[in-house]
Amino acid sequence: MKNFLSSLAGRFGQLAIGLRLAMGFGLLMTLLVMIMAVSLLTMGDMQRRVDTILQDQYQKVTAATEIKYNVALIHQLLRSAIIAAEYQGENAVAREIAPLRQRNAAL
Repeated sequence: MKNFLSSLAGRFGQLAIGLRLAMGFGLLMTLLVMIMAVSLLTMGDMQRRVDTILQDQYQKVTAATEIKYNVALIHQLLRSAIIAAEYQGENAVAREIAPLRQRNAAL
């Protein structure tokens, strides 16, 4: 193995400088193309991940946030109805709460 490497180095040293430079440049370009291919594959994978986040997970988070807001609003309306029961009446509060509950059920 050692003899093979020394003979290969000797042969490489005997080549003309232009040929050695061309071989080095070719090796450099090959490495550059390989790095570019790996980068493009990685970017494609990242694009798929971003699509998954935007199309699936983000919509779920948005729906959960809306449900949380609607539940807080229902809680606020019920608390206000209990505090001011003599001023409004149960039907007025029920009319305000019904659309919120329907929206939560739809989500």
